[in-house]
Order: sequence, then structure tokens, then C-alpha cells
Amino acid sequence: MELTSGLIENAIEAYGGEFRYSRLSLHDCISILVMRERRVSDALTADRELSLAGINVLMQAPTGGR
Repeated sequence: MELTSGLIENAIEAYGGEFRYSRLSLHDCISILVMRERRVSDALTADRELSLAGINVLMQAPTGGR
């Protein structure tokens, strides 16, 4: 997949707009836009913040205890 100037511009717009008050990074915004474009709704990640964009997060972050 090519990282185009249009994708970067759209991600910057989402970062400053739709996801302004979240803890999502610009990298996250790019990933979300690509997933939306390709109609991917599940992500093998523990990054719960992606759920703010309607992404189904498939892993749970470790709790720190044993």
C-alpha cells in the first residue's frame, strides 16, 4: 500500500477533527482510514483506542499482574 499525500492529508484532518479529543496518534488515524477504505473491522491489536473508531480490537492488553 502506498502512503499518498491524499491519505496523509485525510489522516491529519481526522486527527484534528473526528479524533481530536482521543489519544489516537497520526499513525493510528492513517491505519483507521486504510481499514475503513478496505472495509476491515477487526484488528489484531491490544490498542483499545482503536475501538473509538469502531474497530473491533481482538486482543486484551496485559493487566500487569501474574
